[in-house]
Amino acid sequence: MASSELKKKIRDVLVTENVMYLATTVDSTPSVSSLFYAVDPDSFELYFFTFTPTTKAIHIGFNKKVQVHISKKADGKEIKGIQLTGRANQIKDQNLIENKIKPLISEASNQAFTDFYDLPIAGWYKIVPTVIKYIDFYAKHQFEFLEFRENQPSFQNNLREAVTSRIKLWITTTRAPFFTASIVPILLGAALAWNIIGFLNFYYLILTLIGGVALHAGTNMLNDYFDHTSRNDEHNKNGFVPFFGGSRIIQTGTMSSLKVGLSAVFFFILGTLIGIYLELEVGGQVIISLLIFGAFLGIFYTADPLRIGYHSLGELAVALGFGPAYTLVSFYIQAASVGGITIDFFFWITGVFWSIPLALLIANVILINEFQDYEADFKVKKRTLVVRLGKERCLFLYKQINALAYIMILAGAFIYFHNAFLTVIALFTIPLAWKAIKHAEKYFDKIFELIPSNVMTIGVHAITGILIIVGLILSPIILPFFAL
Repeated sequence: MASSELKKKIRDVLVTENVMYLATTVDSTPSVSSLFYAVDPDSFELYFFTFTPTTKAIHIGFNKKVQVHISKKADGKEIKGIQLTGRANQIKDQNLIENKIKPLISEASNQAFTDFYDLPIAGWYKIVPTVIKYIDFYAKHQFEFLEFRENQPSFQNNLREAVTSRIKLWITTTRAPFFTASIVPILLGAALAWNIIGFLNFYYLILTLIGGVALHAGTNMLNDYFDHTSRNDEHNKNGFVPFFGGSRIIQTGTMSSLKVGLSAVFFFILGTLIGIYLELEVGGQVIISLLIFGAFLGIFYTADPLRIGYHSLGELAVALGFGPAYTLVSFYIQAASVGGITIDFFFWITGVFWSIPLALLIANVILINEFQDYEADFKVKKRTLVVRLGKERCLFLYKQINALAYIMILAGAFIYFHNAFLTVIALFTIPLAWKAIKHAEKYFDKIFELIPSNVMTIGVHAITGILIIVGLILSPIILPFFAL
């Protein structure tokens, strides 16, 4: 069969039909959806519209390889259609979307989705074919194949995509962008040691960071696992947004609940082994005690029988874990690695004091994220502070927590004036915190409109923490030049 004749048959199917079945897969978990499509009759590229939080869209974000089946409507005794293997990509070119894709999709779908085109979660996708299998079941040649060698990715591109896809999958699964919640207090503890002792053990610091992040990753994944078993995340229909509703990795079929649970156990074991090693290195039983305390909070945040996060104690648990616990263990490891250092009551008071602003600000991150989870949490009787107190009261609480964090920073700069006054630079984040508050006042009862406040609250925690760290490091270097 000449290539031109085969193309004509394929084109006949593609231009006369408008519904396709799209198959996607990630991590051996398949998904199939029916969709309206439009076609470029020359290149055989397919275009479709969907919402970015859907399973198929999320799968494409991790794995561009897709398969499509299109059946030609039966005309008497015939079974015809095509099976297309290709690569899907989200279209970002607004001119292409407006001038070509939207009109084609609107015509193919009989204007079915025009009311949704301008939503922030609207997504436009293109499938570039690599192989098309033409099916005519009752013909002499039942199956014919048309290859598009020019669309085949190179070995290097396949390898790069495979690696980046796995990295992206684990970044999403562990919620890695939120690791600032554990990294910043660990660095704060090390900065306190530098401020007081004038010494840092970078080997121990790196191990502390790896162990702390591992425990954080395990906590996040365990949270997803138990919010799945409680059906909490299944009730959350607000889409794939990283600030609320968990990672959604189980709900979208991107990773099985069993694998998420086992991965959580792995990260907890890794963090525990590092903690035990550091305990054996520096001694004192402080590390192992704080490790047990942190693991307890991480595991039982959503696990039975305590389910701390389900009883209005989530903010307190997170504040303790990512405030004093992480800061003190890092502070102690650095101090204990140097002989002759007195670790007394005032040592611990100093560590606790400087951890409080971070504890308050990370509690606010949890609090603001609960606003969008209100409906899902209410349905499964997850009594978060927002569910128990209501959104308006929690908005007031959110403001007071912000204010108290900055009062503590200002107080610390004067209490520890001679060796920590430069921590006042952390007050530079007040305008960002104020902007987050004003935005939350306007949109606290909305879902997607509140997202900028979620982002800014995370920024306030991370940037404020970093500025405190910078202030603690620079104060003993710069302040002596201004001593009388």
